[in-house]
Parts: sequence; C-alpha cells; structure tokens
Amino acid sequence: MTTLGLSRVLVALGAAIPSRPAVETGVGLAAAMGVALEALFVEDVNLLRLGSLPFASEISALTGLRRGLAGGELERALRVEASRLEQLLAASAARQRVPWSFAVTRGELLAEAMTREADLIVFGAPMRPTAPLQEPEWAGPVAALFDASPEALRTLAATTRLARALARKLVILVPAGEGKAHRAVRQQAREWLTAEQVEGVVADEPGGGGAGGKPEQPPPVGRLGELGCTLEAPLRFRQ
Repeated sequence: MTTLGLSRVLVALGAAIPSRPAVETGVGLAAAMGVALEALFVEDVNLLRLGSLPFASEISALTGLRRGLAGGELERALRVEASRLEQLLAASAARQRVPWSFAVTRGELLAEAMTREADLIVFGAPMRPTAPLQEPEWAGPVAALFDASPEALRTLAATTRLARALARKLVILVPAGEGKAHRAVRQQAREWLTAEQVEGVVADEPGGGGAGGKPEQPPPVGRLGELGCTLEAPLRFRQ
C-alpha cells in the first residue's frame, strides 16, 4: 500500500458549492488516514462586488419575483451559510472522532485554498443549473483519474481509503488511448483493485481521447456523469 504521509486535509467550501458531499468526503478521508481536518469557507469576493452594485437584484427561487439587494444583505447571508457549514462539520467530525477547525476568509476559492498548509485539498463540485433546491445526498461511488504518475498514485491511494471508509464502489478512470502504454495503465489499475481488495471498476476517461489517440486534459467533473458515477468532491494533492 502506498504511504501517503499526510498530516492535514483541507475542505474548501463556498456558497455556490453543495457542502454536504465535500464535508463528508473530507471527514471520511481524515478519519481513514488518522489526520486533522481543516475547513475553509471562502466568501466570494466577486459575488460581494456584484452585490454592492446599485442595480444588483435577486430572483426568488420560490416565487420567481425579483427584488433589490439591501446593503450588507449578501454579507449577512454568507455569514449565516458559514455558521451552518460549521455546525454540519462539527456534527460529521464528532461522529468519526476527527479533530477539526473551521475558518472563514474572503477572496477566490481556488487561490485561497492553495495558500493553506494542507497536503490534500477537497473541492466540492459547483452546483449544476438543473440541480434541485435542496442539497443533494451523495450516494454514488468515488472516482480517481489515474495515469500511473506518482501524483496519480497518491490520489488513487487516498481515494481507495475514502471508498473503503464510506463503503462505496471505486471507479478508476484512465486516459483514453491506444497501444502498449494505455494497456499497461489499465493493467496497473486492475492490479491495484485486486491488491487492495476493494470493489471497483476500471474505465477509460470519458471523452479523453484527442487527435492521434493522445489523451487530453482531465475532463470537467460533470463529465464523469457519462459513466453513471457521481464525483461530488474531486481531490487535489499539493505539488
């Protein structure tokens, strides 16, 4: 088994991101690896700038009516959301006895998350326009993009632990391609599932083949739905 050598997991949260899947992923990883969990709620600075404009307004999801935003109303809403997420984190971490901390900052989600001292960062997937009003439950398998690189191997090891901790199926996605190199990566992925004794499947990354059979960059998270799996919280290791 690959030794991860992690000391802290970070969950990056924002108002436009379904929070429960990201929090459960972070808590599950921290519990499986015996490390502390830090949650960072980022108040989107661009959203706040937009809300401060005199013509800014919102449309109610319930009534469809438009109304103007009063001064400071958006900031108050973000504070309420941060408090809700902290309570959600506290309850989830307590169930699995994971030490945790919660912080609030202002800026851009990705930039702020990458400044934190964490070995592994969990990002929630943005809401889809057709998503229901209530926050969805995370019921699908977990997935990892795997190309046999050292970083991909670390990600696969972390994802395997998460799948085992949450009793979920593991989907290993390999870059689409042809030839010996592609077959070797698929074989390595199959051998991983056998060695780790975890339920899972190996599949080509959807839409990953470029010109001449060369794989493109990893697809947006939403495209994983083409395989019938739900990856609500992708993982990113610090370089």
